[in-house]
Parts: sequence; structure tokens; C-alpha cells
Amino acid sequence: MTYTMDDLTPEVLDRIATSIRKDALPKPDYMEAWTQEFTKRVHALIDMFDENYEIVTKAKLADQMTQMFERMATNLKKAGTRKRWELRDAKRMHQGIEITQLNIDKLEDQLEDMRSQYYMIMHAFRTMRYSIRPKVVSDSGLNWGSYTPIEELPKVRRQHYARNNLTIQDYMNDDEQFWRNAREAGLAEIPQEDQESFA
Repeated sequence: MTYTMDDLTPEVLDRIATSIRKDALPKPDYMEAWTQEFTKRVHALIDMFDENYEIVTKAKLADQMTQMFERMATNLKKAGTRKRWELRDAKRMHQGIEITQLNIDKLEDQLEDMRSQYYMIMHAFRTMRYSIRPKVVSDSGLNWGSYTPIEELPKVRRQHYARNNLTIQDYMNDDEQFWRNAREAGLAEIPQEDQESFA
């Protein structure tokens, strides 16, 4: 709206000054607002289990949701790597014509979408791991220790089996489970020809 000199009364000048001050204020950070809303909704879901006998359920839910977001991020990262390979191959086969360029543009758009998805999922994972999970576990009075990332689980299993040795009794009880545990712990390798039968 434009004003003439006659329109600039003290009230109008006050409105203009207020508007300028509001425009100069920093905009609320989107990610901060998103994180607060995410935290509020996750706590609302977890707090639905509010009976005394459901304390373990609350802690397990916080733990499983943390793992869920980590798995989603890991899977998306793998898919993004495959998409980058696809894009690389498309660029190598580019003939300088519109059809191949459209395919490259489409792959680049998909890759950009995946990057945005990965960023949001990793943000949700970090919020769960460093904020929500510790609070829920400590409020429940349980001592589960720190969160173990998925890539460290095989190492933890190896340490567990090294401390609690696999015994002949384990083998006698369930030999397939024994070999599965030994393979996961890195304590045994199965010959190539037998791998299918133990998979």
C-alpha cells in the first residue's frame, strides 16, 4: 500500500514502524519447531502406556522407535547409493539428446528427494537417540545403558559370546541356532557349499 504525505498520520507511522519491527525479527526456526512437535507427539504415543505394569513397554517402545528410524536411514542410504550409481551410468550413456537428458533430470530429482528424506529421518533418529529415549528409559527407572547402533551389534554379539562361551550344551539343545550364533559372532565360518542349508 502506498501513502501520500497527507496520509502519514502518527497512527499510520506507528503501524509502519510495528510492521518493520516484525519483519526484522528472526523467523522461528522450522527444524526447531518440527523437533518440538515430533517430541511432543512421540511422548504422547509412549505415555499412552501409563499403567505401572507397562513401564517396560514404554522403555521398549522408545528403544524400538529409535532402531526403526536408524534402520530407515540405513536403508535410505543404501538406496541413495544405488540411485547415485544409476545416475552415474545414465550420465555415461548420455547421447546429448532430450530423452537421455530427461532421464538424468529425473534421477537427479529422485536423488535430491532422497537426500531430503534422509536428512529428516536422521534428524528424527538423533532426536530419539539423544533426547527422547534417554528420558523415557530414565523415567521408567530402568538401566539399559547407552544405545547401541546397528553397525555395532555384531561386535557386541561377538563380545557377548566371547564372555559367555558357546558350549557343547548349546549345540546339543539346538545345533542350527548354535551355528547361527557362532556365525553372527564371527566365531565360525561355514563352508561355501553348506551356506544355503544354514541360511
